[in-house]
Amino acid sequence: MGGKKAAPAPAPAPAPEPVVEVTPEPVVEEVVESVRARDENGHFIADDPSTPENEAWVGGEAPRRKRKLRRSK
Repeated sequence: MGGKKAAPAPAPAPAPEPVVEVTPEPVVEEVVESVRARDENGHFIADDPSTPENEAWVGGEAPRRKRKLRRSK
């Protein structure tokens, strides 16, 4: 017989890696209620108008005032 050897079978192609979709975590904004600042005795602390910060409120900002609804007469 001819003495020819058969060519080896090609190696199987590697399986593709699964695609993992990365979704960013939702940004959760913390809602902080405005609280009046108090001293050690529990008394309210007044705002010092000579400073740019509002010392009368924890966090430095006073809450927005709610609008009063007007009734028609």
